[in-house]
Order: sequence, then C-alpha cells, then structure tokens
Amino acid sequence: MVFETVRNLKNYVFSTSLVRKVIQDDEAAEIEKGLEDDFGPVVVDAGGMFEGYVTKAEAKDKPTVSLTGTEAEGTIKIKFALENKNLISLDQKAIIKYSCNAENETSKKVKEGVELTPLEVAEVKCKIFEAVMKEKINKAVEEWKAKKTDFETEAVDTFEVHLEQ
Repeated sequence: MVFETVRNLKNYVFSTSLVRKVIQDDEAAEIEKGLEDDFGPVVVDAGGMFEGYVTKAEAKDKPTVSLTGTEAEGTIKIKFALENKNLISLDQKAIIKYSCNAENETSKKVKEGVELTPLEVAEVKCKIFEAVMKEKINKAVEEWKAKKTDFETEAVDTFEVHLEQ
C-alpha cells in the first residue's frame, strides 16, 4: 500500500491527510486483492492518544518532532487525544484526515527563552498525527499480511466413499 501525505494551511488551520494511492506494481496489487477478498480491507483506528517529543534548541530554530525521546532541556512532550474507535477502512479510496486550528492553541514553553508559538504547536500536532498514523497503518498491514494462508492452494487428499455393502 502506498500513501501520500498532503498538507494544507488556510486561515490558521493546519491540516494533513494521508491519502491512499493506487499502486502500479501488478504483483503487489494482486497480493493485496487476494488478501482483501479473503479477509476484507485493512482497518485502522485513527483515534486515541497521540504524543510525540518536540525539540527546539533556540528561539529562531524550527521545531523537530520525534515519537521517541524524553523531556529534557529543549525538548517537551506534546500530547492530544482524538475520538476513540474512529475506524477507517484502508480501501483504494482511503483518506485519513486531521486538522488543528492555531487560534485555539496556546504557546508552550520549551526552555527558558524558547517557546513554541501557537502556529508551531498546530504544525507539530499535525506532524505527530502523521507519524503515529504511519506506525498504526504499518502495524495493521503487518497483522493483515500475517493472515495470509495457503489454504486454497494446498494439495488436498482425495478420498472415496464406497456405497456397496
């Protein structure tokens, strides 16, 4: 499966979408179709807790985002929740969206003299959403692929039932 990240900013609202693209690899497409026919499409939960670590060493620096780390000088944890059980089927038309209005955010202190502006908070929340969703999608696809079976192609023994007495 291939996804494209599409970002937009309009009127202080940062938005990101993970859009499923049609794959050009015929062999991979055939494997996907077989798995979808057998087990249905992959389903991923786009809700729950989202958290990441944001680093900004100096006031002039752009913040960087990581899903792993620790809170330390110049690094803070950003955490937010979205509605649980927002199940999305990763079919050929799948789009997973998130948006954050910077006007509803507040500045966050990173360290003395360095803070994230509301615009930066909205931006990093979108980046955290993207990173967490990529992990969720990868995990869901791996679990889905693990269901693959040779059941239909295994050699099956024939047997006879005699009707005479």
